[in-house]
Amino acid sequence: ATIVDFLHVVHASKFPVLPTPEIINQGVADIRQELSRRGKVRNILNYGLMPIRPDEIIPRFESAGEFLAKKIVPTYRSKGNLKGELEAIHLEEQNYKSGEFIPQTAQFIARRAEAVKKTVSSEPGKGGRFRGSLSVETILSLAADANQKYDDLYQQETLKIYRDYREGLMKVSNDWRESILFFDTEEKQDIPPNAWKHLVEDMELIYGVWELPVGTQHVFVRRDPAVFRILVNGMSALGSQHRWQVLAMRQLLEENENEFRELFEDPEFITSYGRLLRQVYIDFMPWYHRMLLIVGIHWFMDSAFAIAKKKIQGQQSILRSGNEARTRELKQEREQERQQKISRLKDVTQGNQILEILDRFLMERAYIASLEEVRSELPEMDPRTFDRVIESQNFQLLRPGSNEGDTILLYPVDQEWRTRVARLRRVLERVEHDRSHDSRQMERLNRIRKFLARNADSRKAEPETVGSNPDEAYRKFGVEVEKVRKKERTDQPYLGE
Repeated sequence: ATIVDFLHVVHASKFPVLPTPEIINQGVADIRQELSRRGKVRNILNYGLMPIRPDEIIPRFESAGEFLAKKIVPTYRSKGNLKGELEAIHLEEQNYKSGEFIPQTAQFIARRAEAVKKTVSSEPGKGGRFRGSLSVETILSLAADANQKYDDLYQQETLKIYRDYREGLMKVSNDWRESILFFDTEEKQDIPPNAWKHLVEDMELIYGVWELPVGTQHVFVRRDPAVFRILVNGMSALGSQHRWQVLAMRQLLEENENEFRELFEDPEFITSYGRLLRQVYIDFMPWYHRMLLIVGIHWFMDSAFAIAKKKIQGQQSILRSGNEARTRELKQEREQERQQKISRLKDVTQGNQILEILDRFLMERAYIASLEEVRSELPEMDPRTFDRVIESQNFQLLRPGSNEGDTILLYPVDQEWRTRVARLRRVLERVEHDRSHDSRQMERLNRIRKFLARNADSRKAEPETVGSNPDEAYRKFGVEVEKVRKKERTDQPYLGE
């Protein structure tokens, strides 16, 4: 995008009468303010004004965000505490995305850009501009507008879902199946809350619920007497297993009876409706009433209907309690799954923090750190969390024997284990030849070499399989590592950390 800096364009030589610098600056500020007010440009700090159309906001924002992720972040990631800040932002982003029916947001890209800017700008001698700062400032300038665009798009998507369902119901059709909508509990969960709210509150629709042993059914019909004529005529062919749909329709009609008085003044509708209800109510009548119906005696019909309705109401009350409990359980299960996912993501993020500390000790300082030395570098992580992450992320612990010192923390067994072990062996050589290290470092070095040698022997003894699953291979390797660790603990008494 073209960036315009009016201070480079508007200067004294352009005017017949020489203006003062103050007048030039004020004029430029007024131009910027007016163009920004009209939405024609965005001010990119330290660069100038960027002309932009509304439909260009998201593409430019996302393009700058992609450049930030692929080029800028890798360049500055190791500076200061940027890596930790970015991992914390990533964790919050994953937490946000684990929710259901959430709009896309610009906040996490903007927070990454802000973190990069703060870290780089804090370095001595760094001004407002640095490598990649144009993309960073573009992100920060467009973030609020992009967020509003994302919200608008989400609202449009949910409105489309609502309108699609609504149009299906509002369409005139002689097929009763197209005149009524049923949603079970799981289907309802798949509809965005805003779309559902619009459906329920639509004054041209009638909404109700019907309880079944397997869950709650949510029912919608068009608020139109003609719809009930179609439903009554069409539902007469329903089999016994689907007759609950008749009862759900009947409930909607009776709850809105005052709106449809014309139906109950129509003899033809009354006859058809009564015949349909008789087909359904017969299953809820006492046996002797059913016998009388079979022989064609109908004088008791009102009392039989009353008994059936009362029985149906009682069943609905019982089913409602059970279904509400199941719905609560379903929500709790979903929330537990979400929390477990968040917990796993948090463990991964905190595991990366531990890896960073371990790398710093080994790769930068050529120092073999104990478990407690690594722990002390993360005072903000409580001990129980630290221990849980060590276990969940498969970090290796070399516990002390009778003549050994501290517990040593090593890398986790995962897809990068081989690469890290190769690097670790090179570090051990540096430690071995570094005369400044004390005897404790030598003792730790020997324990690690012994551990790696045993693991190498266990892998040689394991038969290789062509085309095996790499994840399964690492799982088996982890089992072998655990065997070695157990053997070490049995060979030498454990004295504690």
